[in-house]
Formats: sequence, structure tokens, C-alpha cells
Amino acid sequence: TGREAMVHIYRQLLATISRNLPGTIDDLDPEFLHDLRVAIRRTRSGLSLVKEVLPAELVDTARRDFATLGAITGPTRDLDVYLEQRESYLERLPEVLRPGLNGFFADLAVRRRTEQQRLARGLRGKKTRAILAAWKRQLNAKTPQPAPRAEVPVIDLAGRIIHRRSKRVLRDGRALHSATPDAEVHRLRIQCKKLRYALEFFGSLYPEDDMALLVRQLKRLQDILGDFNDLSVQQQLLAATLTGLRKGARVDLGLAAALGGLMQSLYQEQQALRDHFSEAFARFADPETTDLYRTLFRPREEPA
Repeated sequence: TGREAMVHIYRQLLATISRNLPGTIDDLDPEFLHDLRVAIRRTRSGLSLVKEVLPAELVDTARRDFATLGAITGPTRDLDVYLEQRESYLERLPEVLRPGLNGFFADLAVRRRTEQQRLARGLRGKKTRAILAAWKRQLNAKTPQPAPRAEVPVIDLAGRIIHRRSKRVLRDGRALHSATPDAEVHRLRIQCKKLRYALEFFGSLYPEDDMALLVRQLKRLQDILGDFNDLSVQQQLLAATLTGLRKGARVDLGLAAALGGLMQSLYQEQQALRDHFSEAFARFADPETTDLYRTLFRPREEPA
């Protein structure tokens, strides 16, 4: 049933969260935090995608709780991503401008240490322990509370969800053009991510080769949209840093020149990605792929 399938998925995700908590708190490797956040994000997506297989009150509480965990872990991960870009950023600049970024990355490292301390306190705290313990109790309950679609066969739920999500991606993707604002491109990225999670949640219900093809096509689209969004967010950070510089200070003049050069490089790459998106979306939306989505996932009562 739908409930049984989602409880199984949520238990696996909770195990991943629990497995990565110690390494995240102790800051052993950024991958612990990355894997922890992916599991939190997948849990939140599952709660949003698959409706009415768990009681509404339980779902509302879980969505708030996992949003809290996402907020605790977000700032440190964002700074990790920026710090990992150091060499890439330097390579984008002429050698004469590169020393200007030293202070920028030193400041990011200080901010990262502060955020990591906050993250560790938050994840060690009573609230996080209570959230995870309560979720585990609900998932392991011997007599689950009723929910409207708990007993619906999972294959029916899966087909409806994936069919609806794929149609949404097609609709929003076809509306994109060369001047589409970054925020709308970001919304499409979120829709693609939800479709990807749905395909992965329910992949074992469908032919393996077909699902591999669909995930591969979608991943190409996601990679481009993800890079586009990263470049947009990075430019926003650089612009905010530039705005906060002291006018006329010598050390900040070097940083300003480096930030300006870096922003220009990031902008040019972002614009080029719009063309790459058109190519990848054309493959995603070609008749063969859309026919496969319809064949596999269209609800039985919906006419061909």
C-alpha cells in the first residue's frame, strides 16, 4: 500500500540522517553534512509529494520539524560550497587580480567556523533529538492512525504523482526563454527535483531500463538548472560583499577589482547555460520520452 511504501522510504531516510549526525556535529568531513541534508530534503519532498497516506496532523508536524532541521544545517553547507569553489574562482581571474580574493575567502572561513558551532549546538540540542525520536515512534507505530489514501495501492499513487509532476516540468520548461528571470528558472529546478525524487522513490515498481533512461534525461536537465542557480546565488553573494566594502580603502580596492572580474565571469557562464538548457530540455521533451512517461504513468482512467 501507499502507507507501507512511504513508511519504508522514511525509515531508510531516517537511518541515513542518524548515520550522518555524528560526523556532521564533529565536522569530520563536509560529505557528512551533505548526505544529512539530502536525506532531510528527500523526507520533506516525500511529505509534500505523497499526500494523505499519513494523517494530516502528523504530516503537518513533520513538515515543520524537518524544515527546522533544514534551516539549522543550511548556512554551513552554503559556506562549504563557496569554500570548495576557491580554486575555480581563482582560475577565472587574471593572476594580478587573484590576491584580492584572499581576504574574501578568509572571511568565509571565519563565518563557516561560527556557523558550524551553531549547527553543532542545534543538532545536539533537545529539540533535534525530540524531532527525530517522535518521527521514529510514528514510523514504528504498531497501530497506525487512519489516513484517506493509506490503503491505496502504491502503483496507483506513484503513477499519479509522477504523471502530474512530469506534466508540470514540461509546462514550465516550455515557458522558459532567454530573458526568463532567475527566480522562475529556480522554480523549474525545484519542480525537476521533485520529479527526480518521485522517480527514485518508486523506481522499483517499473522496468529498470525505462526508469534509468528517464532519470538520465532528467539529470541532464537538473545539472544545468543546478549550475545556473548556483551561479545566480554566487553572484548575489559577491554583489552583497561588494556593496559592503569601505570606499577608498586600499585592501578593499583589490578585493573590489577581483569581485568585479569574478562576477563578470560567472555571469557569462550563466548566460551560456541558457543555451545548454534549451538543448537538454529538447531531449527531455522529445516525443519518445514524453510517450514513455504517458505509457508508464498515466492514470488508468485518464483517456489517451
